[in-house]
Amino acid sequence: MPTKRSRKSTTRRARGTGSIFYHEGKESWVGRVVVGRLPSGKPKYREFWGKTQGEVVKKMAAAEAPGPGTTVAGWVGRWWDTHTVRPSTRINYRERLDNHILPGLGHLRLTDVTPNDVEGFAARLLKQKELSPSMVVGVLAVARVLFEAALRSGFISRNPVALARKPRRPKKKVETFPPADMLRIIGAHAWYSGGGAIATMAATGCRIGEAIALDVPDFDATAGTISITKTVLPARGIGPPKSANGVRTIRVPAVLMPILAAAAGRRKAGPLFLTAKDRRQVAQIVGRSFKYTLRDLKLPHRNGHVLRHSVASHLIAAHVPVADVAKYLGDSVATIVNTYLHPSGADPADALDRLYGGRKVGGGGTAKQA
Repeated sequence: MPTKRSRKSTTRRARGTGSIFYHEGKESWVGRVVVGRLPSGKPKYREFWGKTQGEVVKKMAAAEAPGPGTTVAGWVGRWWDTHTVRPSTRINYRERLDNHILPGLGHLRLTDVTPNDVEGFAARLLKQKELSPSMVVGVLAVARVLFEAALRSGFISRNPVALARKPRRPKKKVETFPPADMLRIIGAHAWYSGGGAIATMAATGCRIGEAIALDVPDFDATAGTISITKTVLPARGIGPPKSANGVRTIRVPAVLMPILAAAAGRRKAGPLFLTAKDRRQVAQIVGRSFKYTLRDLKLPHRNGHVLRHSVASHLIAAHVPVADVAKYLGDSVATIVNTYLHPSGADPADALDRLYGGRKVGGGGTAKQA
């Protein structure tokens, strides 16, 4: 067993760079750096803990201010090791960093990046035909988080991404399906392989990834509910829903019950919706099935996500409180209002007639002078 003497550092750190020692009580190494003074005049310390001395040294080095020549790429390397987000978000961040931010801004010195540099970077991305304004805004969102971390740490005096002008995202007009067409779509569930997942999306407004991630145990035939706890991520397998609000157990409409029961059959486990080869349904097959279903029903082609928009709009038109709609769909109230709320075709004048009782008041003639 190592002695106390062997735990001591054999090298002396330069004055002002902190100290490292071994804490016998907690069996851990501790790095301590003076970061200021308390009102009493005593030193104020910041401590770094680790099981090994090398781990503490690494943490202390990461906490030190970047040198004057540190590039954006250099800062990304340090920031990435300490940044914690959901696994699916971390994958998205990494893709945007490697494919766009590092090639476009990585060579610049961290302290030299200006809002003009960011705007030029965004303009170059927009010239790439495969990147839409929405995708560029997504890349800039990651860049903003990156620079915000540097700002909070005191390494830069302002966040250049926050000050830069963002590309305008044209708001897409969404034509929702009326309830009668939604019922026709649900009724066509047996026509194509992905019909069960499509019917679930049309009946409950769940996302395509949530529908195909359902397993047989997620369907409770007795309670008439499905438990949405996961989603299928493109090319990444199964992961958590898009947000914490996405985890939910919802009661499904009666029209969907026989479809779910038929999909489950007598099975006790495995994916709820299967392909012809008894594998979990995939988004490509469901998307193709939806395209063919609309064609056969002679309905205009729309993206499958419009089913979610339609459910949200119809629920609100039916006077379901927005907060309850958000909970059912696994989203925030703000997202429901800003993204999924669309005109339902109702005539507001009808509501005004009901409020005013349809009575005629006053008459023609000249208004009296006040």
